[in-house]
Amino acid sequence: MNIKLWHVVVFVLALVAFAIARAPASIVPQRGDAFTYVRATGTVWDGALEGVRIGNYAVDTLTWRISALDLVQGKIVAPLRFSGEIEGEATLLGNWHGDRRIVVARARVKGLPLGGVVLGGETHIAGLDIFFANGVCTRASGQLRSDVMARAGQALRFAGPDLVGVAVCEGEDALIQLDGQSADSGRVSAALRLRGNGAGEWRVSIEGASDEAITALGAAGFERDTALDALVRREDLTWLPF
Repeated sequence: MNIKLWHVVVFVLALVAFAIARAPASIVPQRGDAFTYVRATGTVWDGALEGVRIGNYAVDTLTWRISALDLVQGKIVAPLRFSGEIEGEATLLGNWHGDRRIVVARARVKGLPLGGVVLGGETHIAGLDIFFANGVCTRASGQLRSDVMARAGQALRFAGPDLVGVAVCEGEDALIQLDGQSADSGRVSAALRLRGNGAGEWRVSIEGASDEAITALGAAGFERDTALDALVRREDLTWLPF
């Protein structure tokens, strides 16, 4: 029997995949305040997390099921299902060549925590598809709409407009930009920037706020940006675990 080198490589990779497939879901790493959970069940390839916090959002359950065969083929395809303040389904894909992709057919995010204030409303995501080839955004599409800032009046003394937007590639990054304009409350924009290495940031900027709203927005972490002539809140994030 003539055993070639690639036979040995495939055999070793199969053993690694089998070992990882039997590993408990509790080996999924927690990331400080960015990603935590209370309980893990199942395995790393077919498991569930309970009592999850993703940033400031509470997720009741996060489940996934991954084929160990994908690892042997040099890729990871991770279908995720969320319930709680983040509700819906998403798929994360990655391979050894540095390609990354996120797909969200439909999802709903409830509210928006800002400092010690939690705004009501919902953000709806439909048809989101972002692809990074070797760390560079090459395709981005999808639609988003949010009434969070329109319902911010009670908490922030500021009743903003509904926001709508799309996902696009901007340079090497993916940019999800939402904007809204109203005659009595000025212009509001929210931008989520994703990078191919899994890092990112989001920013909300508000123009035309009243003095009373400026005080409330300052307590929620907004700061004056003289270059934009707006109140701005920024925060870094991690969107990709692998």
